[in-house]
Amino acid sequence: MTFVEAKDALNACNLPGLSGYAPPQTSGDTLRVVWEVRKYQLRLGYGAVPKFLGIFQSGLSEKISVINEANCKSELVSLLFSDSGLLNVFMELWRHESMQHAQASREASRSAKEWRRTVNEAAELSISFDTQYMRVLPDSGWK
Repeated sequence: MTFVEAKDALNACNLPGLSGYAPPQTSGDTLRVVWEVRKYQLRLGYGAVPKFLGIFQSGLSEKISVINEANCKSELVSLLFSDSGLLNVFMELWRHESMQHAQASREASRSAKEWRRTVNEAAELSISFDTQYMRVLPDSGWK
């Protein structure tokens, strides 16, 4: 599969995306860092990805703001969509200081009204949703 970064949506939230990403300076235990991949399989059709991106972008700033206000050490690193292979796949890539921060950010985002509306509308375009958590190897630059 080939993925394309959704740069317009990232730019709208003042996020640099993968090419500009640098892990935060942390005094914590980098072995506790968790990466989360949230994957949506969208319905077939040429308009599914652009429509999903429009819906998703409409609530994303509020979600990020609520997570930051709750002092969750979680950050959105990238938004990606498939361009070849299995089509109409959309992914979010998040970095969390720990599993506790991952859960706290999920709970915080549920309080965002616009984000809740976004999730409901996005679900109508989705066939399935999957979340995976990963830890990095100790020598990895992705701390």
